[in-house]
Amino acid sequence: MYIVGQDIGNGYIKTVAPGRRPVVFPSVVGSAEEIRFRNPLASGGGLEVSLNGDRFFVGEHALLQSRCLITERGRRRDPTVLKVLSLTGLWRLFPGGCEVYLVTGLPVIWFQEKDRREFQGLFLGEHEAVINGRKASFNVKDVVVMPQPFGSLFHLLLSDDGKVMDEGLARRRVGVIDIGMHTVDLILVDGLHYVEKGSGSLPYGVDRVLGDVRKDLQDQYDVDLPIPGVDEVVRRGRLSIYGREENVGHIIEPHLLGRVCPKFVGMW
Repeated sequence: MYIVGQDIGNGYIKTVAPGRRPVVFPSVVGSAEEIRFRNPLASGGGLEVSLNGDRFFVGEHALLQSRCLITERGRRRDPTVLKVLSLTGLWRLFPGGCEVYLVTGLPVIWFQEKDRREFQGLFLGEHEAVINGRKASFNVKDVVVMPQPFGSLFHLLLSDDGKVMDEGLARRRVGVIDIGMHTVDLILVDGLHYVEKGSGSLPYGVDRVLGDVRKDLQDQYDVDLPIPGVDEVVRRGRLSIYGREENVGHIIEPHLLGRVCPKFVGMW
């Protein structure tokens, strides 16, 4: 059995397991289209998933090919789509399937007992899918759900075998800020105890930053990038245009500092 950590974010889904290379891809599911011509010179065939009789394109393949994309709000209402994303992440790590102990998270604002139990029930048990034409079976033996920012804290605090590496950090009062696509999640932890009054979510995220940066890139460089392309520019701090690399930090930083950072000042 493998212990797997998975974050089904609004922007990207991240899946990790000991001894395996982390998998990250856009958290996007779309309609499976009939592609009339497949160029043999093109590299990679994309991700196509069949689950319970329904077919989907996933990740970059959905962004490229799907006429209809399922939005973030639609994903929250549709357990099938959440399963498609999760199973695709697991398959990227374990193409033949396996038994899994799954650790995942929810935004602080959604971390209620009812939501946690529903999330556990969604993933717990046996699941079968056909991914890129091959059958994959996963048996999720247990599901641990925690507030999402704990992932960052445990990454600093724990070794690969789950032992505390920094006793001093474990005893301290620590705040974690998790800036996501649509929310900013904050947790306050004191001696590893979750502090309710210092934890919460704010309805702002990098989606607004990406929209502002996209507009400025259009105005200053006459380029119209899709949001995933803008996200890549923000991560790199550079724009590839006309065969050269342009530093665009002067565009990105004011929006990031102005849109997101002031929202959580004064929370602690």
